[in-house]
Amino acid sequence: MKVGTDAVLLGSWARVKGAHKIIDVGCGSGIMALMVAQRATQAAVYGVELEENAANQAKQNIANSPWNDRIHVIQESAQAFSKIDIQAGTYDVVISNPPYFHGKPKSPIAARNMARHDDFLPLSELLESVKRLLKDQGSFQLIWPVDRWAQLEAQCARFGFKFEEGLGICGTAEHLPTRVISRWTLNSESDTTAIEQQGHKFEPHQHTIALEATIRQNGSPQLSAEYKSLLKPYVLDWNER
Repeated sequence: MKVGTDAVLLGSWARVKGAHKIIDVGCGSGIMALMVAQRATQAAVYGVELEENAANQAKQNIANSPWNDRIHVIQESAQAFSKIDIQAGTYDVVISNPPYFHGKPKSPIAARNMARHDDFLPLSELLESVKRLLKDQGSFQLIWPVDRWAQLEAQCARFGFKFEEGLGICGTAEHLPTRVISRWTLNSESDTTAIEQQGHKFEPHQHTIALEATIRQNGSPQLSAEYKSLLKPYVLDWNER
């Protein structure tokens, strides 16, 4: 799978300051693990990936990076990895660009389906795995489709995650968001709901970032200043894009 917009958005936006142990669930080629390792300079970063070719690509990318001594890739399902006793409750931050397509047409390519469709990692099993891995008060950060936002809220509340912050992702300022990045805190002792933010329900269209500033010119995107600013630590030269 090529590096996608979802991954670089979440990798840039995720809060990882002060974290000592971070895990990327479904790490793919390792792009988000590399991005957070660049910023969280004291953290050990782990990537868990079920698909063999993707896991091998992640290992190769990390071996060629300046942070190869701090990033570790494990080829395993999130469900199985989270049940390893020594991993339970040890992570400050979990990030994930999970397979969120549900009931959508599929590709003839099995690896692509595994990366995009939730057959192998349904939302309830993702949250159950994250809950096992996180420390109490740890942070779970993910990107998710807006049309399944209500389901995410309800399931997070069920598993004891409290909503902290969100950002809707729009094509342009004239478009409604199609995806939302969000951050949740695990509080296994709390009975507060996960769907309230400062006394009101979070709506992804209220807090947004547009990826493109204007309509495309000759098919080329005209990227917005806010999108460029978010990704600035990771792009060598925007003028080449």
